[in-house]
Amino acid sequence: DPKGKTFLYTNGNSVIIRDIAEPLSVVDIYTEHSQMTTVAKYSPSGFYIRRTDKNQTGKIRIWDTVQKEHILKNEFQPFVGIVKDLAWSPDSQRIMAVGEGRERFGHVFMAETGTSVGEIGGHSKARYNSCDFRPTRPFRIITGSEDNTVGIYEGPPFKYKLHN
Repeated sequence: DPKGKTFLYTNGNSVIIRDIAEPLSVVDIYTEHSQMTTVAKYSPSGFYIRRTDKNQTGKIRIWDTVQKEHILKNEFQPFVGIVKDLAWSPDSQRIMAVGEGRERFGHVFMAETGTSVGEIGGHSKARYNSCDFRPTRPFRIITGSEDNTVGIYEGPPFKYKLHN
């Protein structure tokens, strides 16, 4: 988490949260997923976690970390296919998802509404493996793909800037 007290990972249909000081101690387990999960990440505010399922749906669930009930805040599907990585913008307002989509391979959208703020493209291969936001304004995002290249985008709205 952003406070440096816990870490999380996915296992099967669950997201497991552990204490950094006592890594063998499970702090919490979120099990509200119908499919296997691939990625889970804290928002920079620490109030929300989002995760994706491993099947071809590409669904992203955003849920509360403060309440013990883990209330589902939103569920979005930025593209159809496996989501391989996710990144929150530093202000916790935008989410970027990349992976193995059918029509698109990366997308940036608002965490509250799901409104698009940029489609990610530019790599020669369809599989995007990683992504992240620049931690300060002006926002830039970076992606890495299986063609061994890096893509840089500026925004919002996020547009292709550089390919290396």
